[in-house]
Amino acid sequence: DWMEENLGNRVSAETISSITDRVLPEIKAWKSRLLDPVYPIVWLDAIHYKVTDERGYAVTRAIYNVLGITKEGHKELLGMYISKNEGANFWLGVLTDLQNRGVQDILIACVDGLKGFPEAIVSVYPDAIVQLCIVHQIRTNSCFRVFTLTTIVLMKFIIPISKNTVDNPAAIILEVSKYPAISCCFSYRDRIVMPGDEAVMD
Repeated sequence: DWMEENLGNRVSAETISSITDRVLPEIKAWKSRLLDPVYPIVWLDAIHYKVTDERGYAVTRAIYNVLGITKEGHKELLGMYISKNEGANFWLGVLTDLQNRGVQDILIACVDGLKGFPEAIVSVYPDAIVQLCIVHQIRTNSCFRVFTLTTIVLMKFIIPISKNTVDNPAAIILEVSKYPAISCCFSYRDRIVMPGDEAVMD
């Protein structure tokens, strides 16, 4: 129905089933392929989509994406995983799958501020450095809600980040650092989590 309404083509259920049957073995092979033993940098993040479930209802699903940089400097999509929502426990399963597929070490793991995420990473890759995303911290840090007057002043810097319309987030970080009331509590969360660090996140 969607293809007919938007593209002017109608595809029968039999055709879709035939295409799916031919593609599924390749998808399974891709998902289980062996990976490099070491990736210098890996980004781990989930994207949320609205999909129609088996009952015909619109529901939200989380697509877990793992993007790595090889030792040769090339980007490689290591895996995509689907879940009903995002959580550190599911990420632990994703990391274990990467390990089972041959990834022995990740040097730097770039993630958002999801609670328990850094702990999940270091439990599988204890020598990994976890870099917390500064942009995510600006969006969610409670300090920006506590200091009302300062927050009003900073809105001209924060709103572009929230709308993903800023070209240089680093310049905004520099502006934020000029406000002690904000920077004093922000500086803890923007730090790199080093291997063996017990105070990963509160």
